[in-house]
Amino acid sequence: MPPAGAQRVLRCPVCGLSLQPFTHAGVTVDACLECGGIWLDAKRIEHVLGAPAGSVVPRRAASDTGPQTRRPCPGGHGVLRAMSPGAGVEVDRCPECMGMWFEGGEVARVARIVRAARRGPGASDVLERRAHELQHEVDYQHAVLKQEYVEAPEGSWLFQWLTDLPQEVYSPVSERPLATYGLIAACVLVFALQLMSAIQWTTAGMLIDRWGLVPSVLLRGVAPWTLITSMFMHGDPYHLAGNMYFLWVFGDNVEDRLGRGRYLALYLLGGVAATVAHVVSDPRSTIPVVGASGAISAVMGAYVYFFPDRRLYMMIFYSLRRIRAIWYLGIWLLIQIYLAAAGAPGVAWWAHIGGFVFGAGAAAFYRHRLATRIEALERSGGVTR
Repeated sequence: MPPAGAQRVLRCPVCGLSLQPFTHAGVTVDACLECGGIWLDAKRIEHVLGAPAGSVVPRRAASDTGPQTRRPCPGGHGVLRAMSPGAGVEVDRCPECMGMWFEGGEVARVARIVRAARRGPGASDVLERRAHELQHEVDYQHAVLKQEYVEAPEGSWLFQWLTDLPQEVYSPVSERPLATYGLIAACVLVFALQLMSAIQWTTAGMLIDRWGLVPSVLLRGVAPWTLITSMFMHGDPYHLAGNMYFLWVFGDNVEDRLGRGRYLALYLLGGVAATVAHVVSDPRSTIPVVGASGAISAVMGAYVYFFPDRRLYMMIFYSLRRIRAIWYLGIWLLIQIYLAAAGAPGVAWWAHIGGFVFGAGAAAFYRHRLATRIEALERSGGVTR
């Protein structure tokens, strides 16, 4: 037996490994970094969800007659029972200590159910966002740990040798990135329209002349809508394929962290900020500018802020290496700055730089604003400690 006063070691009911405590957004949780599950005792449930542990599950489903699972309570109180707070979500709860085991994004889903049941303004929205952030933090730590021993997919070396494009080692998302898929589909569709508008390949720029952004024209107050239309157009298939690949690699995780609405706002505003940076750098230019790279650079800036420790595959001296995202994207940004300073033609380098800085700044502002709202809510007594 442990000595009197010693704290019991909590163990994952799925893996049997010791749970790791960590604090995020004012909440201390015990999580399994192997499977990504989260254990919350009764007090922490109220802190995270804004509702007492006994009210999370409806009374008609909260009797201790729920089906027993084979999972032991991390606190050693017996066997967990399966309970449903509603909406098809099922969690495991200890009938003795009232603690709950969440996995697979269940914390965020239960927070959404509690919010809908209470229909309370303000505080409920902040609590739901905090639950999302908490789940994302656990998922982040889980991914960082797991990518240390995940094997490279077959063909990775050849792909890197042929393309030199980044590959994520292990970076899962909790929901399907529909907004990212939609943006890719929109860019592909617009490019198809570009080709259909041309009689021959050499005249495929017909729509570019009409919907692409020309800095000198924009500064005269003409065709301001090209700030948006230009970011959905591309010069050739290689330009389109490269941009869509980067959006596919980095966009899904940023969408997962921000939510679809905020992610789309980041993409569009980042694209506008990137275009403005290009216009400021070359205000007299009469060359139409097209491409999603400025908006995608904003997504990459947000990615490096949210996921600096995620690993990306990179070819170094014909050897496939894992490199932290902050290093990979940091080197990428330095290359853009060098080429912009050197005046390399053919690419809107300042758009890449402007978009990247905007994306990182927007991500930092989002996290700061959320933390500020949570602190204000706690000070006002809206959330228990």
